[in-house]
Amino acid sequence: MTITIRVDIEIFETVTYSKISRSYISVSSIKTTIERYKKASSDSLNTTSITEINAQYYQQESAKLRQQIQMLHLMGDSLSALSVKELKQLENRLERGITRIRSKKATLI
Repeated sequence: MTITIRVDIEIFETVTYSKISRSYISVSSIKTTIERYKKASSDSLNTTSITEINAQYYQQESAKLRQQIQMLHLMGDSLSALSVKELKQLENRLERGITRIRSKKATLI
């Protein structure tokens, strides 16, 4: 986007300069400016896809962080605010974790 703005400003400056000095604008400089403008426009399309990929990545990261925050809350003293269903889920997770720890301990001993 910045490149596009710079190209637009250059076109504006060229046109303004030609009006002030009453000089002839060379066709080749306009063509090169237009080519740079087209290139900048196509680059901005590629930037859009990169932006979308970044947005998806950060959405996934925020979902992971939300889940980690929720787990940290469950590990803390805020259990009184949980419903019965959430307490059952927490109990199941804890039991599975304890089972994995015991099996790992048994394999090490």
